[in-house]
Amino acid sequence: MTDEEMIEMWKPFLDSVPIRVKANDYSYDGHLVNVFLKRSGALRCVVEDDNGRLFIHNAGQLVNPDSTTNHFVSVTN
Repeated sequence: MTDEEMIEMWKPFLDSVPIRVKANDYSYDGHLVNVFLKRSGALRCVVEDDNGRLFIHNAGQLVNPDSTTNHFVSVTN
């Protein structure tokens, strides 16, 4: 299967979510593109910035860009 065929097949699942990353000494807006569990069971989130770079963050560093609440806490509670 070609890349184009794979993209077309998975397109409904490829929508990214706007997100803000807030850490101790930096913050930036990006898009949440994937969430996965480490073998230890810790949740990790892949965020793509405006330059197309991918960064891995823990869920506690992500907030809804329209508020200051933790994105995952507000979704799960």
